[in-house]
Amino acid sequence: MMNDFDLDPTAFQVFSRDFMRVDVGLMIQRAPIFLTMRERDVNYLKYKMDIMNEYYCNQRVHMDEFEELSKLNEDILGDNPYSSKMNLDNFPTHKVPGSNPPEEYCAASKYYQNVDPAMQDRRTIHYAAEDRTYMIVRNKYTQEWEFPTAKMFFG
Repeated sequence: MMNDFDLDPTAFQVFSRDFMRVDVGLMIQRAPIFLTMRERDVNYLKYKMDIMNEYYCNQRVHMDEFEELSKLNEDILGDNPYSSKMNLDNFPTHKVPGSNPPEEYCAASKYYQNVDPAMQDRRTIHYAAEDRTYMIVRNKYTQEWEFPTAKMFFG
């Protein structure tokens, strides 16, 4: 097409085989740093255990085996980079005023013991640390919240 016509391919949008426009996007998400058990989750686990016991699928019989299997992974879990104080993400950045003993938290940490669970600043990574968090932006034309996307062009 470029040989026959004097056209710039970057002016044409990319379409899929089923003629849907192809967009490229960015999705940033942070998995939960620590998990809290909400009452709904606790009730679900109790209900699940009752059903398992009703149909004779008692997992308590195998708990000793689970404990032995978890001991096999101690060397792997011991090499976790978040357990090291040498990791700069886990460098203490602020203290909780009035706490006795003094509590320190690390602003960039993704390790649950170094996270401030009472953080109210929405711009910090620790805010809502028990939830999966996504970054969304406001579209300046439509004023709607969305994941950042852009049209894909040839070339």
